[in-house]
Amino acid sequence: MPGRELLPGVFYIFGLILSQFCRGLTNSAEVLVSWAQDCYIKGTREEFVMEKTTVHDNLHTEVMENVIYIQMLGGFSMTYHGQPVLLGKSLSSKMLHLLMLLIYSRGEGIRRIRLLEQLYGDSDTEQAANSLRAMIFRLRKSLIAAGLPDGEYISTKGGVYMWTADHVDVELDVEVFQKQVMAALEEKDPVKAVELLEEACGLYKGEFLPLMIADDWVSAANWKYQELYFKVLRELTRLLKKQNRYEELLPYCEQALSRYPYEEWQLVKLECLTAMKDYQTAVEYYEQIAKESQQEYGIRMSEEMMEHYRAIRNMIQYEMNNIEEIQQHLKPDPNVFGATRCDYLTFIDIYRYIVWVLGREDTRAHLVLFTLIDREGEPLESSEQLEEVRQRLERAIIRSVRRSDLYTRYGKNQFLVLVTSTDQKGCHIAADRVCKNFRAANRRKKIDVYYACRPALAVAGDSLKKNMGKNVKELEISEEPVTENTGEHVPESEN
Repeated sequence: MPGRELLPGVFYIFGLILSQFCRGLTNSAEVLVSWAQDCYIKGTREEFVMEKTTVHDNLHTEVMENVIYIQMLGGFSMTYHGQPVLLGKSLSSKMLHLLMLLIYSRGEGIRRIRLLEQLYGDSDTEQAANSLRAMIFRLRKSLIAAGLPDGEYISTKGGVYMWTADHVDVELDVEVFQKQVMAALEEKDPVKAVELLEEACGLYKGEFLPLMIADDWVSAANWKYQELYFKVLRELTRLLKKQNRYEELLPYCEQALSRYPYEEWQLVKLECLTAMKDYQTAVEYYEQIAKESQQEYGIRMSEEMMEHYRAIRNMIQYEMNNIEEIQQHLKPDPNVFGATRCDYLTFIDIYRYIVWVLGREDTRAHLVLFTLIDREGEPLESSEQLEEVRQRLERAIIRSVRRSDLYTRYGKNQFLVLVTSTDQKGCHIAADRVCKNFRAANRRKKIDVYYACRPALAVAGDSLKKNMGKNVKELEISEEPVTENTGEHVPESEN
C-alpha cells in the first residue's frame, strides 16, 4: 500500500492519517477513506482515495485474482486485487459521475443524449458533446493510471456508450446482492432460507450512492434496492419469529432502525424485547421513541404502537406482593405542586376513567387545549423559538392549575389539560390564568397562546348516569348523536 506506515495498520497518505480496519482480513482493502465522496461531490480538486467500506465477510474468503470489485451500496468504492483504486487530481466530480453511470449501465449501455442530460443539463449541446468526448478520453487514461490493467474500458457504438472491460472480471455489489436475495426468497428449507436471508442482509450496506441521491437515476435505483432489503428483512422476521429465534432477530432489526427508523421496525423491536421477557427495556424504548416523535415531528404514536405498549406494561412483574407495600409505592409526593404531567397514552386512560367517576357523582370536568400561535393567529410551526416558548407555556400551566388537574403535551405546539371539579366558568378562569402567566414570562410578543375548552364527556350529551354499567357496544346502539356545546375563548394578545 502506498504511503508511510506509522504504526501497524496506520498509514500516512496524501497528508491524511488512515487506519486499516480489519474484519478477518489483514490487507489494505479494508482501509476506510470516508472523505473521498465529499471531494467529488463538492468538486474539489484535491488528490484522494475513493471510499472503501468493508466487503461482507461471506462474500470472499480471500481476494479473487484479476477481479475489479465495485461497491455502490453505502458509498462508492473500487478495488482491484483487493487494493483500493487510487485516483488523483485528474478525476473531477463529473468524471466520477460518468464512471458510475457507465458501470451501473453495463451490459445495456447508456445513450449519448442521456449522458449529456445527466452531466450537463440544459447546457449548449455542441459544447457539452465536445466536453463529453474529452472527459471520456481523460477517464480512460485515469483508469489505467490508477492501476487497472491495460485494455478497453469504455466503448461507443451507434451513439451508445458502454462499460466493456472484457479483459478483466468486474463484480458489482448490487448484482451480488440481487442474486443473493433471489436465492434466499426461492429457498424452501426454512433453516437454509434463514442463512441465505441473513447473508443478504449483510450484503446491504446502506443507501445506493447516498451522496448522489438527488439524481433521478440514483433515487430510482436506491428505492429498488431498499425495497429488496425490506423484502428480505420481512421474510427473515417471519421465519425467525416462527422459529422463536427473537434474540437472533433483534440485531437485524436494530441495524434496520439505524438506517430507517420506521414504525414497522420499531414494532418488531418491541416484539423481540417482549418475547425475550425484557419488559423494562421495551417500555423504556417505547417511551423514548414516543418522546422523540412528539419533540421532533409533533406526532403521536399509532394506535397499534400504543396497544403494544399497554400489553408490555401489563407484563411487567413487580417485586412487591402485599397491599401495604403497594400502597406505599403508590403514595403521591406531597412536595410536588402544580398540575400533574403524564404522557399522552396515560392521559387517555386517566381521562376515560375520570369522566366516568365524575359523571357518577354529578361532577363536571373540562378538557382544555392550549395552542401556541404566531402573529397571524396561525399555529406556530417549527422555529428557533418554538422549544423556548413551549417550555414557558408548560411552566405557566404547572403554576396556574391545581395538582389535581392533569396535563400532557399533545403536539409540537400544543398541550392538553384536564381540569376537574369545576364548571365552564371556572375552567375559563383557570385557562385565562395560564395565558396571563405565559404572557408575563414570554418576551416574544409575536407569539401568543390560544385555548379552546369543552366539557369532558364519556358519551354524548348528559346520558352518563342512565348508561352506567352498559358496555361500549350497547352504548353505540342506544345513543342518538347529540351536538355538544363547545366553550371556546380567544384572549386578546397583550402587546
